[in-house]
Amino acid sequence: ANNIAYRMMKSSYKIEFLIAANNDIQFVQRDFLTKLEEISLKSKFFILGPDIQVKGNRHQNPKSPNPMSYSEAQKWLSYVTFQFNHINLFLMGKLLAPYKLRLKKIFKISPSKDLRLDGKLPWDKVHHDVCLCGACLIFSADFIDYYQDLFSPVTFFYHEEDILFTKMKINNQKTIYDPSIYVFHNNAVSTGQAFKNMKKRYRFQFGNNIQSCKIYIDYLEQNKLM
Repeated sequence: ANNIAYRMMKSSYKIEFLIAANNDIQFVQRDFLTKLEEISLKSKFFILGPDIQVKGNRHQNPKSPNPMSYSEAQKWLSYVTFQFNHINLFLMGKLLAPYKLRLKKIFKISPSKDLRLDGKLPWDKVHHDVCLCGACLIFSADFIDYYQDLFSPVTFFYHEEDILFTKMKINNQKTIYDPSIYVFHNNAVSTGQAFKNMKKRYRFQFGNNIQSCKIYIDYLEQNKLM
């Protein structure tokens, strides 16, 4: 649906910026568009990411210095597939967090790949050429002129950012994170409202994560990025 709307707008309008955001994103900053124009005058970019604030004074951007590597994607696929096949373990409520931590150690996945938490990618600094959170992305006219699609047409919910920012790196196209613009993310509200049944919700999340991860691994193989 994003790509259909993108193509319609691309063919019908001259677009300076296009903002793609989850339906649980709130635009709370009064001067958001003014600041966006100021950033664009200072720096040329293909994709810009705002500070994405979530409950508990947490920040979802910048996501990471690089998209997920081939070996990381393979480990992640094994990890998520195990969760999907043992979904009842995720219906144990408060046991979820320590169980996931133990499981990540078994599959040799870093307990926290979130480099914002250890100060390597502080949320209050501008960062160039980083992987951005897909909950809110701002695409420039340069991106719109260059690409026929916004996101991969075959992934759903997961790993869209990994494919998108791998493309940026392959083509030497700039991404920027700038905290002078910010939004609020009511994280997981949309999925939670769509799936009141927790088992169905986990099956939806893990199932789509598995399929999208396989597509991302295929994309890396096609581009010889193993």
